Amino acid sequence: MTLIENTRYSELKNKPVFDSKGVKLGRVIDIVFSTTDSVISINSIVLGDSPFEEFLEKIGSKPDMDPIICKTYIKSIDEDIELTDTKDSIAEDFDKCKLDDTLWTFTKLAKLPIVDSNGNEIGNIIDVWFDSSGGIWFIVGGGTIEEILEKVGILPDIDLLVSPRTIKEFTQDAITITWNVDDIEAACENAPDSSEIMIRS
Repeated sequence: MTLIENTRYSELKNKPVFDSKGVKLGRVIDIVFSTTDSVISINSIVLGDSPFEEFLEKIGSKPDMDPIICKTYIKSIDEDIELTDTKDSIAEDFDKCKLDDTLWTFTKLAKLPIVDSNGNEIGNIIDVWFDSSGGIWFIVGGGTIEEILEKVGILPDIDLLVSPRTIKEFTQDAITITWNVDDIEAACENAPDSSEIMIRS
């Protein structure tokens, strides 16, 4: 069983975060993904409204951005998020969780256009779905995607889920996938009755 499953990022956002002694460290305001070796996975969570930030400042480890908590410290996720260690232990390893070129926040990903194999901008990531095995799917909306869903008569009842395995190229300017608009439209037209359409490799 995986730690994060059958849930959306939007359902994780704003959950309160507590250390192992029940001390509130803040709330989730963003999530960080790793893109190492073309594999996308969760790396960490970003805290806002954070007493933990004040604590880091007190001990001389004040970051120049909101505090980031590595995924390895997450013990459980329910109505809130419980961590495995105390804030003191986590603070000792705080420098291990910093953004670099292989790490992307959801906020940053959501700003990138998704481009099909023919170079057409088709939409943006509007949410993330974590399936029953912990697999990551990008929920895509807006732009051409919205037009397609409306054209085939399934907007707004259907989520279009795009597997990261369909990503051909990941740059600072765009996310390019291996499918084209015609492929996506055909998949939408032929989709069985369900609440989601999956675009996979």
